[in-house]
Amino acid sequence: MAAVEVAGECSGKRNEAVSDLGLAARGNELVLRTYFLLASLVIGGGGCGTYAKLHPPPPPGTVLIERDREFAQFALQHGMANAFREFAAPDAVQLPMGELPIRGREAIFQAL
Repeated sequence: MAAVEVAGECSGKRNEAVSDLGLAARGNELVLRTYFLLASLVIGGGGCGTYAKLHPPPPPGTVLIERDREFAQFALQHGMANAFREFAAPDAVQLPMGELPIRGREAIFQAL
């Protein structure tokens, strides 16, 4: 009977040791996953701000002024109605004074 109790005590300790190894393995896995995540962020995210540093955005209004100049040049060469047709959004709306709105780039072009 003593042998059975000793075997029981040994197997209990063995189970505890196996259980502790399982917890340690899970802990190591969590640590490894955390390191992998941090390494991925450092390596992968390192270039996120590079483009903005190398190519800063143009000063406010610069793009608008440039497009306006392109529109004016096109209007001089092809006429104002054609320039409007070329540069207006497809869903543009014209609001003529005292009249109903004209919807759509092509409808506005026809009205010009």
